[in-house]
Amino acid sequence: MKEKREGLGLSLREASKLSGVSHTHIRDIEGGRSVPSFEMVKKLNKDIEYRIVVVVMEKKKRYR
Repeated sequence: MKEKREGLGLSLREASKLSGVSHTHIRDIEGGRSVPSFEMVKKLNKDIEYRIVVVVMEKKKRYR
């Protein structure tokens, strides 16, 4: 999960703001100190999906 987040250029705090999950909880999940619930995984996936859409939109604007 950390690799995906960092690959999208998101800090822990940015991922927290987008997903509504505290940055400390995200850190603990990434560090293997916490196992996320299904609902938590859904929230975090929304964060990643949102960021992917933003990146794609930015790239489209550049190539127009």
